[in-house]
Amino acid sequence: APASAATAAVHHDTARAAVPTTAISTCSLRALESLKPAGERLFSDPCATLLCGEDALSGEQQSKWIQATSQSLDFWVDFLATRTRWIDDMVTMARPEQLVILGAGLDSRAYRLEILRGASVYEVDFAEVLEAKAALLAEQVPLAQFRPLHGNLGAEEEAWVQILMTAGFKPGQKSTWLLEGLTGYLTEVELGRLFKRVATLAAPGSRLIATFVGKEANKTSMHRYVVADEVQVASLLSTFGWVGAEVFSSSAVARLYGRTSHIPEEYPYFLSASSRGETSHAHGHEGDANDDDEGA
Repeated sequence: APASAATAAVHHDTARAAVPTTAISTCSLRALESLKPAGERLFSDPCATLLCGEDALSGEQQSKWIQATSQSLDFWVDFLATRTRWIDDMVTMARPEQLVILGAGLDSRAYRLEILRGASVYEVDFAEVLEAKAALLAEQVPLAQFRPLHGNLGAEEEAWVQILMTAGFKPGQKSTWLLEGLTGYLTEVELGRLFKRVATLAAPGSRLIATFVGKEANKTSMHRYVVADEVQVASLLSTFGWVGAEVFSSSAVARLYGRTSHIPEEYPYFLSASSRGETSHAHGHEGDANDDDEGA
C-alpha cells in the first residue's frame, strides 16, 4: 500500500467491507492511471475499478484520502503507477511458471499480465480479503492458473506454508516471489521469519521482488519495519540468500518511466529485485531483518 495511505476501516459498501482502506486506496490509484489515454498510461488494469468501486474514484473520496497524507494526488498516482509498472516489468522478465504473491490484497496481475497466462499464481492473504476479491471479480477469468490461499503471514506457526504446498507449489522448481507493499507492515521478527521461510521454499535461480518503506517516509501507525537506504535493503536480502540485488528508490524508478514531476528525488521508498543463490541454506536468523528500527 502507499506509504501514508489512510488506515481507518472506512468502506463504501458491504462487498468491500472486509478489505482494508489501504488496499482500496491503492487499487483506486491503479484505476485512475488506467483511465488515462492509451499513449499516456503506464499500464491498463481493467479489474481496478471493479475492485475499488466507483465511489473510491469520486473527488470526495480522493480528497478525504489526500487530506490524510502530506502528498498530492498527482504524487500518489505517479508513485503507484511507476511502482506497478516496474513490478510488472520485473515479473515479465522473470517469466515465472510459479508466482507467489505474499500479502496480495487487491493485486490483479493473474488477470491482466499476459506473461502469466497458464502459469501457477498463488496469492496469500487473509481470507476475508481474498474472498471479497473473488466475489468482486466473479465474472472475470484469470489468465493464470490462479490459486488464492488464506493465511496470516505474520503468524508464528506459518500455516500458510503447508497451504501453499498442498495447493501444488513445487519448491524444487524455480519460482518468483512478490512482496509489494508488505514488508513495512510486519515487525522485524515477523519479516525475518518470513524471509527465512521463503528462502527454504525458493529453488536456486528463483527471483524475489520486494518493496520497502524508508525511515523518513510519511508512515501510518500500521508501519513497523523501515529501512535507511538501498544499502540496507541489499544487505538484508543477502542475509537470507538473495544475491545480485538491484535496489532503486521511487525517484529512480520514476525516471525510468518519465514520471519525475511529482515524485521528490529524496522520497524514501525502495524497490528491489534479486535472485536466489545456489545454496539452499538461509543465512541469518529470526529477528535479523533490522538491527535499528522497528517502530513507526
